[in-house]
Amino acid sequence: MVAAAVFVLLGSAAVIGALMAHLVGGDKAAAMLDRVKQFMLDYHVVIIMVIVLFFGVTILGNGISGLALR
Repeated sequence: MVAAAVFVLLGSAAVIGALMAHLVGGDKAAAMLDRVKQFMLDYHVVIIMVIVLFFGVTILGNGISGLALR
């Protein structure tokens, strides 16, 4: 049960952080969030490529280590 709560908390940290920044910071936070949004829109291909590369290297590493243990 604790693991599920930690998983949900970590998974929603970005959303909660953006919401808190907007509520606390007002217009300054809105401008910052707009810059972050524009950055992510401009570089979404690179962001996805890095994420997929990370997962691919992780899976490859697990596969190679699994073969080495046999």
